[in-house]
Amino acid sequence: MQCKQDEKINITNAFWGRDDFITCSENAPSNRSIRQYSLDNNVHVIMKVKDTCNKRPTCEFYATRLFLDDVTYSQVYKYLRVVYKCVPKDSTKKKLSGIVSALWTR
Repeated sequence: MQCKQDEKINITNAFWGRDDFITCSENAPSNRSIRQYSLDNNVHVIMKVKDTCNKRPTCEFYATRLFLDDVTYSQVYKYLRVVYKCVPKDSTKKKLSGIVSALWTR
């Protein structure tokens, strides 16, 4: 995730699991299912991503089960979907850069 130099990241939502059969289905490992839903505890995921990225101009990490403390549904090929805004570093300004969605898989 990356914002302009005078902006910072503000995470608005994050999802870890599988809520459809199409997203990130290409090149999935043969030992992981893409045909099974997995709706995990995303409150924890949102907090983990916020703690890692909020208020920074850029943020990069590997979306892995280990990083997200995931011990559920190990047979399902999951992805991380993050929604964030780039907001001015000076919090008194009202301008927003827009909403961007990013996907990672592991």
